[in-house]
Amino acid sequence: MSRRTRVEIAAIALGVFMMAAGTFLVFFPREMTVYHLVDDGTHYFEPVSRVGSRVYGTLGVVLGGVLMLYACRPGKEVRGRTIERFVWRLPQELVRRFGPKKYYTIDEVTRTARDAGYDMAFIAYAHAIFCTRQDFDEYYETMNRFVFAARTTAYGSRSASAILEAHAISTRAR
Repeated sequence: MSRRTRVEIAAIALGVFMMAAGTFLVFFPREMTVYHLVDDGTHYFEPVSRVGSRVYGTLGVVLGGVLMLYACRPGKEVRGRTIERFVWRLPQELVRRFGPKKYYTIDEVTRTARDAGYDMAFIAYAHAIFCTRQDFDEYYETMNRFVFAARTTAYGSRSASAILEAHAISTRAR
């Protein structure tokens, strides 16, 4: 499991606090006054009854739970964080290794990402961000030809030697 960012930790802590306060208000309602700030800069105090206190408590429990679910959402774990690391941390590594440049080569980006321990399943995002459009197109065009050759062999229309030949041609084209 990967480490959480400070924002995610703060969101989880706030969610836990909101749920705890909301639960307290639901089970132990009390009359109170709630401060409201209006968009135009004015403010007012709203008197809240015991029933209103339960409404605010329920709202706190629901919003706290949603906040915690958002901070802990599993969909962000793999792809979102990996791409986020490519966007924010990889440029620092590239500058440290190769100096500041407008664009880097495919090999520079790949080696830096591999050495720094990035998830290589999403390396195409890093290539798209840090390499020239021409380098990106050339690299992935040769890769597409190799994948096409492998797929056609899987269906029996080409031999294994044809795959190796296609791969040799694609590596020579680089």
